[in-house]
Amino acid sequence: MTTQSTQSLLILTVDPKLEDEVIDWLLESPDRTGFTSLPAFGHGGPHHALSTAEQVAGKQPRIQFQIALPGVVAAATLKAFKDRFGSSSHSWIIPLSEY
Repeated sequence: MTTQSTQSLLILTVDPKLEDEVIDWLLESPDRTGFTSLPAFGHGGPHHALSTAEQVAGKQPRIQFQIALPGVVAAATLKAFKDRFGSSSHSWIIPLSEY
């Protein structure tokens, strides 16, 4: 691995209903050469946003996408994601010390 201080990890956590649409959107962009998707669970948050089953289980199913990108591209990708899919998802940009 080489050290590239400009690399970042963009993490997007979305409702499973959006999984296929987000995959298609990510695959359409020339800036993103690949990404990882995995099942995840969200915990906490306002109870009124959870179904009865989710309230009992204490978790809400999610899909998480992880994309390694240069920092500037990660920020632009996050903005484009929020413009396209709204702000109901959770997201992070984390600097990578090695990639």
